[in-house]
Amino acid sequence: MRNKILAALGVVLAIAAVILFGFDVSRQPDLNYFAGHDPLGGDFTIFWPAARLVYEGEAIRVYDPAAIGERMKEVLQASFRPVPLFHPPHLLPFLAPFGAMPYFAAYVGFFAVTFLFFLSAVWRWGGRWLTLFMMGFSGVWLTLVTGQVGLLYAGLFGWGMWFLSRRPLAAGGFIALLTIKPQLGLMWPVALVAGRQGKALLATVAAFALIVVGIALAYGGAIWAKGLEGMLYAGFGLGEGGNAGHIYKLMPSVFSALRLAGVSAAVAFSVQGAIIMVVGYYSYKLWRLTTDAGLRMALLALANLVSAPFIYNYDLALLAWPIVVLLMQPKLRWYEYAVVAIAYIWPMLNFRMVGYTGYQVGMLLPVLMLVVIARRIVQGARVS
Repeated sequence: MRNKILAALGVVLAIAAVILFGFDVSRQPDLNYFAGHDPLGGDFTIFWPAARLVYEGEAIRVYDPAAIGERMKEVLQASFRPVPLFHPPHLLPFLAPFGAMPYFAAYVGFFAVTFLFFLSAVWRWGGRWLTLFMMGFSGVWLTLVTGQVGLLYAGLFGWGMWFLSRRPLAAGGFIALLTIKPQLGLMWPVALVAGRQGKALLATVAAFALIVVGIALAYGGAIWAKGLEGMLYAGFGLGEGGNAGHIYKLMPSVFSALRLAGVSAAVAFSVQGAIIMVVGYYSYKLWRLTTDAGLRMALLALANLVSAPFIYNYDLALLAWPIVVLLMQPKLRWYEYAVVAIAYIWPMLNFRMVGYTGYQVGMLLPVLMLVVIARRIVQGARVS
């Protein structure tokens, strides 16, 4: 009965989200050109120009703010601050097919493809009812609102973890692809070492080497240096100057919370560095305590979120996996249900809450979930 209720809830919430999106679409006089400062798709107004450049054979220019800015003028009338693409070059093959489409078709198409890819991973782990339930997860619809790649990343993560204990060579390929967001992978080496996944580790290194060579052959070797510049700008350049307050409000990390509170960058980095070491140590210990692939996946997803200094609200789509894993566990306690319920709405709630309060508390829920998962792992180890 519980599973049927949750599945129905997910479907109802997904339908409600689609209806709300439809209302927003219906109010737009032109779906491919926006006069205001709040266009449909948010950050997809950067991804689409990048996709166009790649499709037209000018991939190297995705890291040129002026080139992206010129293409953004095809979508936006309002003035804006042109920026380069913030992701490494191996995201470009994912974007390229959408460069052949008009903006709105590309935006909806990219969301649909990544949404289905994400759901395929959920289905593999949890079956039909959990897939239906996760259709209503707020992290899914925040990804639509922001026009981001959160579902692509969450899908790659889910499939990587699925293959890790079954086909480590395939897992290595997915882990290598997860470097489209390297800041969210700080705990992967810890997990692979703790699990003695030598084959997966070597496969990851080999797959990434093939990616580097393949991208260099396709787009030119210089694109990797340009991509590094774009990523460094995303991590360090955006958070400085007059735009700093706004950017830190979008980043649910300890580092950003400290910066919003007026703490210097040096101190904030030091605190975040200490957190990385503590989380890494206990992640290693906890990974060794359990052989449950689901609990390991939840642990790794949360450890990566807590340890990352540079994450955005849409990266909280990764909370999908701790939610799925907890609902798959036997005999859930009341507080575990409560944490799942909060996590289900947390990405959208935090997105709004920061705007109202001015405080960044987005990291609190991942920390709380990490404690809950750690408790379940330790208790399971005592029983066995």
